[in-house]
Amino acid sequence: QSEGHAIMRASQTSSMAQYVIIPSNQSLPLQNSTYENDHGGGASYGGDQLPSHLATVAKSDGIIDRVEFEIVPLRRMSDDNPGVYAYSRRIYNNSYKGKHPNTRATCLLMSCGQYSKRFYGDVYIGRYGREVVGDSRGMVRNMDISADEIRWGCTSPDLRIEILRSLGGSNDKDDIILPNWLLDASKESYIDSIQISALASAFDAKTNTSAGDSSSSDGSNKDEEADSSDDSSDDTSDGGLRNVTLCLHCRGPSETLCQGCKGAYFCNDPRPCKKNGWSHQCLCKTWRIYAQHRDELSTIPLGDWHKKLIGRPLQVSDVPYRRYLADALKVLQVEGG
Repeated sequence: QSEGHAIMRASQTSSMAQYVIIPSNQSLPLQNSTYENDHGGGASYGGDQLPSHLATVAKSDGIIDRVEFEIVPLRRMSDDNPGVYAYSRRIYNNSYKGKHPNTRATCLLMSCGQYSKRFYGDVYIGRYGREVVGDSRGMVRNMDISADEIRWGCTSPDLRIEILRSLGGSNDKDDIILPNWLLDASKESYIDSIQISALASAFDAKTNTSAGDSSSSDGSNKDEEADSSDDSSDDTSDGGLRNVTLCLHCRGPSETLCQGCKGAYFCNDPRPCKKNGWSHQCLCKTWRIYAQHRDELSTIPLGDWHKKLIGRPLQVSDVPYRRYLADALKVLQVEGG
């Protein structure tokens, strides 16, 4: 019996559904909350009642402007298992001024294999899927989820038990329990990204074809120009920027090491790199553990294969790296190659 089915059957007996609040204020704990799971409305959300409940709560708290929620899948639902989703107030026109970063919710998203998005303000986590009635599947509905399920995902993007134990877990492995959906989320996100990339490439190819042969020729020339640039600059790859440490946020030269992890550099004030690069807080404690093993890792013999990946060409373009992955490791197909 799958984890999802067990949860769905348990939720059937109650008209209430439980969700989790992740406050942007890190001094506040994760909070379980419940609401009436009334399927008489919410048609605009396809039966998902949580967005309309959250909008009602926001308006009751005195928020009178437009209230809409962005829904981000942490793990998409399937016929066999419910999905887990993050709900956050939609930010219009990229107006992040005055919004408080939500480090724990962003860390949870990273633990699910999604590193590009950032959350601001309070974030809400809900479960949504198809209930099971006997051996048949019933209606799609909201289901219970608890703070215990997401606790460790809010702690570190690295869900290895030894890492979590080092970050404050018990020495007893049995005290750190990770739900199956969280363990599978990163893989599912990777598969989703491949499918989306393939779909985007198909649209791009159709657009390029309709634009004519000259457009396609330009695309090929860009790769050729990159290859030519790679060859001409390879002789100088031992000098210059390769030996300069860079700010993690703006990628400008910086020699100020993060004292939290000693594994990243940031520009000094008054440059806003530390503030704008706040998502490093999601990784800092975990990177500190990695950095503690730096000397040990530096003694591992790597051979010559890595030398192809540290030259100047790979600092100015990702084309050589993508070609290496495709040709040497057979794990990535380069468009047009």
